[in-house]
Amino acid sequence: MSLLVRSALAKNIPILSHWIRKVAGQPGCMEDNTSPGLATLATSKKDSQESVKNFASLGAKEQERALGRKLNMNSKSIRYDLVSNAKGSLSHAVEHLTSSNEVKDSDLKLAIRDVFHVIELLLKEKLRRIHPAFVLEDIDKYPSLEANTVGVVKAIKRLGKIGNIYFDENSNDTVYRCKKIRDSIEHYEFQIEVKEAKAIIGRMLSFIFGFSKKHLDIDLEEEFRADDRWSELLNIYEFWEAHSKEIENQLIANKTHRCICPSCGANTFVIDDSKCAICCHCEQMIKCDHCGEYVFESEVQEFNDVDYDEGGPISCVTIKICNNCVKENEDYEPDFDDIGD
Repeated sequence: MSLLVRSALAKNIPILSHWIRKVAGQPGCMEDNTSPGLATLATSKKDSQESVKNFASLGAKEQERALGRKLNMNSKSIRYDLVSNAKGSLSHAVEHLTSSNEVKDSDLKLAIRDVFHVIELLLKEKLRRIHPAFVLEDIDKYPSLEANTVGVVKAIKRLGKIGNIYFDENSNDTVYRCKKIRDSIEHYEFQIEVKEAKAIIGRMLSFIFGFSKKHLDIDLEEEFRADDRWSELLNIYEFWEAHSKEIENQLIANKTHRCICPSCGANTFVIDDSKCAICCHCEQMIKCDHCGEYVFESEVQEFNDVDYDEGGPISCVTIKICNNCVKENEDYEPDFDDIGD
């Protein structure tokens, strides 16, 4: 099968028999205006011809090979379909969870289906990047576009054997549990506790953001932070709980100095960056002039000692005391004489 025909299949364009032979001396020639699909492929062929250096000077066979290579390189629909579809399903899942103040059972059901679909697509995308044949259930059928693709379970096993990518027990349990629930939704009577459904969704969403960044170099978090969707996600307690633990584990592994974020409450505030790694809250840390501990700027009180002469104030000394020190000493009176010692 020629690369030109494969490009047509990838775009779901009906194939005419004369596409695979020369017509009027032109390799890959096609009739004009026979269908919108043909026009699309004709444009793609024309663009590819123009991008091949000295195309007209090549022989027929060389033209066909060069044209086929360009069409294959320019056919990004296959390359990016898995990722774009995954992003679409992820957006749908978030919409089901954040579109109203009260999440209904039907919303949870649809969200579970969507997040599982995202996982399935991202696993396939990683396999595709290793080699497109590994996306297929039977790799011997590559490059058939009609062959069955792998399911989640086989994709995970194949990533381990071929890509040396393994998931921890918690991640595996989460994915398999979600699959079981999804299968029940699709084929059997569906019944699950709301609390469990939210917990599964939260862990799956965290898995999605972690996997896409680590193994696909796709920062979905950054894309979600570009609008209000990230803050809406963090309002889902089950997601915040699962993802904050994941981020905290990464910070621990990297030996990053951190503390409790005053905004979201996660132990993910990176001290050196003055920024929370999950909610992006930014705040400076200040040394308490009484106890010497570093605390957030919002957790200190300022005390001023002003000197006056006959003409008015001539100097002012300001010290900053943390709320803990103030609370421990209800009648606290700062000792300005100690400042600078």
